[in-house]
Amino acid sequence: TISWRAPERDGGAPITNYVVEKRETSHLAWVLVNPSVEGTTCKISKLLADNEYIFRVRAENKYGVGDALESVEIIAKNPFTIPSAPQSLEVTSVNNNSVTLAWGRPKHDVHDGGSPIISYHVEVKDRNSILWRKANRMDIRETNFKATGLQPGLTYEFRVYAENAAGCGKPSQPCDPVVARDQISKPLAVEPTGVTRTSVDLIWRKPENDGGAKVSGYVVERRELPNGRWLKCNFSNLIDCKYTVTGLTEDASYEFQVTAKNASGSVSAPSEPSEKVTCKDSFTPPRLDLNGNLKDTVVVKAGETITLSASIFGKPVPTATWTRNNVELDNTPKTEIMDTGSTASLSIKDSTRDDSGDYVLHLKNTAGSRAISITVKVLDRPGQPIGPLTISEVTSERCRLAWRAPENNGGAPVTHYNIEKRETSRLAWTLVESGIEGVTTKVHRLLKGNEYIFRVIAVNKYGLGVPLESVPVIAKDPFSVPAAPGKPQVSTVMRNSAVLTWTRPTSDGGSDISGYHIERKERNSLRWTRAVRRSVPSLHHKVTGLSEGSEYEFRVSAENAAGIGPPSECSTPALCKEPVYVPGPTGIPKVVDTTKHSISLAWAQPSFDGGSPVTGYQVEVCQKDADTEEWAKCTPPSGVKSTDYTVTDLQQNREYKFRISAMNMCGTGEAVQLPISIETTDRLEVPEISGDGDLRKNLTVKSGTPIKIVVPIRGRPVPSVRWSKEGAPSVGERTQIETTETGTTLLIPESSRSDSGKYTLTLDNTSGSTSASCSVKVLDTPGPCQNLSVKDISKDYATATWKPPANDGGSNITNYIVEKKETGRKAWSTITTGCQRTHLKINLSEGLTYLFRVMAENENGIGVPVETSTPVKATEVPGSPDRLEIVDVTKSSVALQWRKPDIDGGSKILGYVIESLEKDQNKWMKRITVKEPQASITNLKEGQEYAFRVIALNEVGASDPREASSLVLIRDTFIAPSLDLSQLPHSVAHVKAGDNLDISIPYVGKPKPSIKWVKDNATVRITKRVDTGTEDDGITSILIKDCSKADSGVFTINAKNACGEKSANVKVLVLDKPGPPTGPIKFSRVTDSRVTCSWEPPMQD
Repeated sequence: TISWRAPERDGGAPITNYVVEKRETSHLAWVLVNPSVEGTTCKISKLLADNEYIFRVRAENKYGVGDALESVEIIAKNPFTIPSAPQSLEVTSVNNNSVTLAWGRPKHDVHDGGSPIISYHVEVKDRNSILWRKANRMDIRETNFKATGLQPGLTYEFRVYAENAAGCGKPSQPCDPVVARDQISKPLAVEPTGVTRTSVDLIWRKPENDGGAKVSGYVVERRELPNGRWLKCNFSNLIDCKYTVTGLTEDASYEFQVTAKNASGSVSAPSEPSEKVTCKDSFTPPRLDLNGNLKDTVVVKAGETITLSASIFGKPVPTATWTRNNVELDNTPKTEIMDTGSTASLSIKDSTRDDSGDYVLHLKNTAGSRAISITVKVLDRPGQPIGPLTISEVTSERCRLAWRAPENNGGAPVTHYNIEKRETSRLAWTLVESGIEGVTTKVHRLLKGNEYIFRVIAVNKYGLGVPLESVPVIAKDPFSVPAAPGKPQVSTVMRNSAVLTWTRPTSDGGSDISGYHIERKERNSLRWTRAVRRSVPSLHHKVTGLSEGSEYEFRVSAENAAGIGPPSECSTPALCKEPVYVPGPTGIPKVVDTTKHSISLAWAQPSFDGGSPVTGYQVEVCQKDADTEEWAKCTPPSGVKSTDYTVTDLQQNREYKFRISAMNMCGTGEAVQLPISIETTDRLEVPEISGDGDLRKNLTVKSGTPIKIVVPIRGRPVPSVRWSKEGAPSVGERTQIETTETGTTLLIPESSRSDSGKYTLTLDNTSGSTSASCSVKVLDTPGPCQNLSVKDISKDYATATWKPPANDGGSNITNYIVEKKETGRKAWSTITTGCQRTHLKINLSEGLTYLFRVMAENENGIGVPVETSTPVKATEVPGSPDRLEIVDVTKSSVALQWRKPDIDGGSKILGYVIESLEKDQNKWMKRITVKEPQASITNLKEGQEYAFRVIALNEVGASDPREASSLVLIRDTFIAPSLDLSQLPHSVAHVKAGDNLDISIPYVGKPKPSIKWVKDNATVRITKRVDTGTEDDGITSILIKDCSKADSGVFTINAKNACGEKSANVKVLVLDKPGPPTGPIKFSRVTDSRVTCSWEPPMQD
């Protein structure tokens, strides 16, 4: 990386970039490295190691590339070296196909070559090979690695080397040769079982992993506590997992560990040390260790031998006994018990399901006792189901069997049962049913009178169990037909029906009665026929289908499982005719109205007319306070026909009681009295709207037809009537309202869609008020759509959106019709007639201005159109402004300029928005809006860096922003003056005499330099003919009107500011007729016919 400082003089224009080049000292040609470095540093890559280079940098502004600055010679080499070798490579674990390695970093970090360690690499080779190969595929970041893919049984060596930025270092020393094989694991649970003053008995468990070869022996070591070292105890190979360590010191404390080895030579790590042991004579209570998997349930198949054994410990040696179900077991030909002092075992030959259970081993010595239970399950066929096999519900054809599941299921769940039967006169069993899952079943198809024996057999997955037999049973019914029922009684005789009742038989024959059969015959006939097709379950029944005028007798028979019993006695003859009675009571009367001298009553017809039509009603009255209750008839003898009546000629302010009775051809029925007494006074009624009118209905009419709502009303005094319409100040001028004491009518002669809505009737009087409403729907074309607007406008399309009409004309909107027209035209063109949504994308022609309108349509027709309020021009947002440049920077402002967008979106550019973003901030801030492509941004923070962007605006919206290429540091900048004479070739200006001379010279400088025009060492004075000026846009000029020869000469422009001074000369040549030659005229060579004249050239050519 090379760096430099900016040049002290920038040539009058900002440095735009730097050009960096290089060359080897052995070459003369320069090679370009980077032609456009923006900062004052540059990182150079692709150098050749150990080559010597020279670099040079040249600054560049808009006027060209400056002089070069060269560096001293430098050799390309790393500032650091490769790392040293890693330390202490060792093998941490081994199996038959992988080895895990670990190592230390190079001696210390300063030996990493001066560059951090990037990774490590591990190499591997067979011990008999000289070729090392890489073991890792990916870089190793840690100081450990697991090498995989090894061949079992081969011997390998490994080494490792480190890598940093300078390269790979030297490899470490190879590790010790290691054989790829599974390692034997360490022995488990080293435990002292007996202790004396000079010896300790040890036991342990075999390693969980034998390393792929048989365990060949063990080594026992001891260590005297607290600081002794480990010493080997056995000098001969140990095969068993026990050993007695002798030669110990009395009262000394020891701990022991065991190491295992296998046939392949693999040696395990030492086991965990045993518990602390002190050598002295002691008594230990019994302890045992179950062999094999005896801690779980022991499962054997029937016929196999059950073997239970356990290692026993204790001092003195405990005695061992075995029990099952609290019964001690002895040696028998089937059962063998052994006790060696260190092992207790139980063996049971030819096991059966009966040998299943819990076996308990009891150990006992003088120090204590111990017992452990072992569960044994013998897998066999199930045992015999638990009896007895009960037989119930015996009939001549079937019976029901029940039993209990066997106590011993043979070690497997009973899957089902098989039922078999045989007649006692035969020996062969017949299968009745198999696959019975429950413990009860029903046996069918027995032969009446035969004697049977049944048996049930349990089945599990091992086979059929021992059967359970029943006692013999004879297939016969245990009951007979029932006796005759009681004599039937006939009641409620009608013209074609009669109701019968009877009593149960004295005997049901031993079986429940399932029903009764009813028979009938005419009195003079001998033939009985069924009166009811099916049996009757109850003790009464209505017999139908009788003939009016006929006289009938009836009898009944009972039925049970054995059949139909004998019939009962005949009933008394009954004549079928329709009975007639007086009417039943009327409905409870109610008071309809009261005045000072009358009371109006109303009631409901009786629910039972007695079999004859009601001919009238009798109303009776009685004063409440009379000494004796005397009822007087108010109606004529024949009664009144209607169910309401007004009793008149009553005394004012008296209380009366009333009762009403119905009459038919048989007479007058039971009277019903009014529950309370009624006083004769004028009655006040809360206004009431009758539910029988039109008000509580929803009305639907077609447009143009009348709307008429008729409503009956009540109330005392007569209520005032007020009609209103929801959402409207009144019901409308076209609405006609007529009101009487008993009703009111609202009429609209010719309806339109505006008449749709909810109409409310309100009644008021001194007793209260009430109201009710009616919804009216006028079927018409829809109203105008709402909120029509146009959005997403571009040069090719726009999207029109609207909302459905507030009034849909009483039916659903089916579609919308969308039209457009260009401004200035009268005809509308249809875009679509079947739009189903409330928005539509419309194709447009660029630059044209459009109006749009939408109409809703329903089943009644096309609705009122609605148009857009303002024309829409087919334009889109402009493109981004181009070439945003920083023109000037001060300590609080920035001057910007840019070019107009290439694409104006089809609409005039209305202006530009300039935004700024302060460094380390996230939000752009709007600074200014201008119309021209230049702007000055003020009120900026000195010393802060800003980003700037400009956005173009047109009628449609804003363009994408154009950002400045780099951040701008806000500070005052100083630029020495410079003058640009490039527009004047050779700094010469020509003008014809009499013409005006106008010279404009661009200048640069900050702060703004002062400009002075000088000729002939004198400042040019401003006159009516001569004028000099300096403009704000960086141009100084001189104007000389009506030039003459005197204006020729050299003009000097002096520009001066705080950073320096700059001068430039402009030669002005006024082109005119030459002046007179310079005299005098000289004559020579005069002859008689000619003379030679000579003179000097004119002073002005």
